[in-house]
Amino acid sequence: MYRIMLLIALVLSLNINAEIDDFENIPRMMVGPGEWNGKIKNSRAYGYGVLRFGKDYSYKYEGEFDNDRANGRGKLWYPTGKYYEGEFKNGFADGYGKYNEVNGLTYEGEWKSGFFHGKGTMKFPNGDLYIGEWAKGRKNGKGKYTFASGGYEEGVWINSKLDGFGKYYWPDGSRYVGEFKNDKFHGQGIKYNSKGEYYKGEFKNGKGNGYGEYYDKDGNMIVKGIWKDNKLVEHQ
Repeated sequence: MYRIMLLIALVLSLNINAEIDDFENIPRMMVGPGEWNGKIKNSRAYGYGVLRFGKDYSYKYEGEFDNDRANGRGKLWYPTGKYYEGEFKNGFADGYGKYNEVNGLTYEGEWKSGFFHGKGTMKFPNGDLYIGEWAKGRKNGKGKYTFASGGYEEGVWINSKLDGFGKYYWPDGSRYVGEFKNDKFHGQGIKYNSKGEYYKGEFKNGKGNGYGEYYDKDGNMIVKGIWKDNKLVEHQ
């Protein structure tokens, strides 16, 4: 057992807070005492070993080390019971890895500098599931979010919100296909109800606003005009 001062990255609790609300407020980088059970080279930890650190040495890392930092494959346990297992680079989760919370939340996929970054899958405690692209801990790029209730939303995400062309499906068969902005229906789109009738036209802040046309399930136009908050205010 070799007791040394180690610079250790504790980013797995902080960097993921973009998607997880109950994260531990641990500093991104922390200097503190650690107990290293492994090889020492030039007074620095390297090779495969076990490191215990943090308050009461309640954090545990087991895996590869180089120059006093986690480098290579390893597993990091938190005192709360959650853990990360996968690749590390300079003390950060970097590469491919798995993260598990005790409440059932999991993430498996690519990481960069301690953030979800690249392609990955997150399963939420309530049964929801997101499969897609990430950047700096948030949903960014193409992805699909499936609700435990049976509906789903799919499209291009910017900072965890749909932005651009996308789709939203409800369990009863209702659906929206069109443009999104800041996670709301916004722009040109078509919204179908469970009977197959649909509104085609402009949307703003999640509702029909502007010029639009309403059709029956057979594609026959019923009415057209100007709409405000899903209500026809001017016939044309």
